[in-house]
Amino acid sequence: MLFPMIFALYYDIRHGIIPNKIILLGMCMGLAVEYAVLGLEGVTRGVFDYIAMILILFVLFLTKAMGAGDIKLYSLISLYIGVRQGLLVFVVSILLAGIYIIISTIIHFNSFNVVQGLATTVSNFVITGDFKKNTKTQMEFMGYHTIKMTPHILISFVIVTFVW
Repeated sequence: MLFPMIFALYYDIRHGIIPNKIILLGMCMGLAVEYAVLGLEGVTRGVFDYIAMILILFVLFLTKAMGAGDIKLYSLISLYIGVRQGLLVFVVSILLAGIYIIISTIIHFNSFNVVQGLATTVSNFVITGDFKKNTKTQMEFMGYHTIKMTPHILISFVIVTFVW
């Protein structure tokens, strides 16, 4: 599992995407291991866990709270270690990302950006009647940034699998 995760980390940081080829490679490797260890029952369980994790996290994708690549990684992890442990990896990675965001906010806090972002949001609401029509630049002024979840997912997988 670490092999496809490291490639996914590289591609996500370098190109901003997680190619389906990496996920497919990880799935083939995982299903081969499941078949070698548990036979057809292991393959069935792995596929079920993969699909279950996608269904559980799909709401986050629809609300744009999480990218499709991250959901594919969580699903791939659940193929290897099961849905229960996969959800634990999800929770730990969210906690790690939260800690990262708090530290990053403390280090990079700029009150001018917050005030400018608030003014932009209010002016957008007055003009359009919608709070959600913010460009990426306006979102950055308000302090909203997207973060790469892949490093947090990888660290969480190692913690849950080898330390927990």
